[in-house]
Amino acid sequence: MNNACYLDGNGGIECTSSGNILFCHVDSKPKLRVYDNDLTEYFSKKLKLNKKYHEHHGRVFINLTIDKKGKVTNPNILYGISNDINKSCYEKVKNMPKWKPGIHKNKHVNVTLILIFHFSNGELLKVKSH
Repeated sequence: MNNACYLDGNGGIECTSSGNILFCHVDSKPKLRVYDNDLTEYFSKKLKLNKKYHEHHGRVFINLTIDKKGKVTNPNILYGISNDINKSCYEKVKNMPKWKPGIHKNKHVNVTLILIFHFSNGELLKVKSH
């Protein structure tokens, strides 16, 4: 099946990939179950970079899916800073604990997100999801 996105009639966008429906806009977004859904706090505790990266700044973008059961699936680096920093972010995303799944029309649904890691002088400043 080809990848496609379309309006669902309720203001949401549904994206299909290999027969699975992925939602981009939902009634209730997935939420991290730990650290009160604070992605920056979670990754600040989990992501430790070597001091040799103190001059690195920029953003790392990782696309992922939170499935109907809250599991992180299909993480993919879209854009990054350096191979080592990208790999560190990717590994931490891949091994995240379960999330509260997204809800659309009163059902748990697969939701695609992009996590954006902001770095300055080798330090993680914040992480946002879109």
